[in-house]
Amino acid sequence: MSTKATLSPDAYVAAGTPLIVLCAVFVALRCLMNLRVHRKLLIADYLSWLGFAFVTIAFSMNDIIIQRFVSPMDSLNWLNRMAVVITVLIAFELWTTKVPILLVYVSLFGIRKWLRWTCYACIAVSGVAYICVMAPTFMRCNPSITAATLEDLEVCTTGTTLTGVLSGFIALAEDVLIFSLPMPLVRTLHLPRQKKLAVMAVFFSGILGIAASIASLYFKWSAYKGTVSDTLATMLCAVIEGTIAIMIGCASSVKQFWSTMVHPLLPSCSPTRHQPADYSSSSMPQQSRGLLRYKKMGVSEVDLAPLQPERISGASQNPLPSSVVGLISV
Repeated sequence: MSTKATLSPDAYVAAGTPLIVLCAVFVALRCLMNLRVHRKLLIADYLSWLGFAFVTIAFSMNDIIIQRFVSPMDSLNWLNRMAVVITVLIAFELWTTKVPILLVYVSLFGIRKWLRWTCYACIAVSGVAYICVMAPTFMRCNPSITAATLEDLEVCTTGTTLTGVLSGFIALAEDVLIFSLPMPLVRTLHLPRQKKLAVMAVFFSGILGIAASIASLYFKWSAYKGTVSDTLATMLCAVIEGTIAIMIGCASSVKQFWSTMVHPLLPSCSPTRHQPADYSSSSMPQQSRGLLRYKKMGVSEVDLAPLQPERISGASQNPLPSSVVGLISV
């Protein structure tokens, strides 16, 4: 296998560290806003922290692994074990970083059964798929071996690279689904054009995640075929993919933090009062049931901040049911 290093360790650390820090800020703001509203953390918050932990550990471990590759003959046993650990870690990272986005979709558009069940199916199927694609690694790597040779490490590498390619295809398919799933509903929202563009921009930021998935898959495929083996570039793409997914899931909370806690403090901003939405009496029970159902699912109205219409004249003028309309009228 030929090796072509396109990224130095210093560049890897310099590029990944700001992403890790920014991602931590986004997750912290998400939790802050949910604590402010509900006085507790919800399921999506814990999953965001878990995904962030996996991304951070993977980022740190790969830097250590690269240092060990300087003299691999002295670390064969350790590298053989770490190959299995890092494969499992990346699989769980890919899953936990995307689940919060799907939960946001459930909170936004869960009243549409087809979208709600599609999100749940994606969560379940992708979780099972990530577990299944670890099979080549477990079949070709023996982490309990006490006297690993270079040949053992090469065989193990073929398993980890195959797992990387398969998980890369799954992640790319999931990113495409996450990107395209809400678009038909977003286009039908009765919002001013400026707000509709802002909402679509949040969802279109998933293009960055798709681009990172494609780049990561390219390096994984090249490593599997034996043409290029650049661990740092591959892992940096995985870090970019994971952090972008987490930040997309937290974007609505960050937007609400800005509009409710930062924007009113700016000197040029005068306090304004939002007029409550005009709901008919018949829609209120449905709204209450919708709120209760969403809170039980572990998602909150904090996730709905990007969808704030300036004026909703009536439930019949919005294609979404009143339970969702009530949530987006913060």
